[in-house]
Amino acid sequence: MAKSLQAPVGLYTDPADFERETGAKLTALDQFRSGYVFSGLTQMNLLFESLDAYMYVPGYDGDPEGFKKAMRAMAADFREVGL
Repeated sequence: MAKSLQAPVGLYTDPADFERETGAKLTALDQFRSGYVFSGLTQMNLLFESLDAYMYVPGYDGDPEGFKKAMRAMAADFREVGL
């Protein structure tokens, strides 16, 4: 992801370092991988009352397969509402 955003190698970058829309998407992604569905959607100016505000997502380091399973389930929920 850092390469596609042409982020400087070896330097810490924050979503605020990028153009507003890109920064909002990066922040939303971080919220989603932490299980904060509502916060992530809010970052992108999207709200869907039919989605749960929070979804348990295990940390990737401790449970890579559980993380992937939870993220796939979240993606399926998003597809179900047309995202």
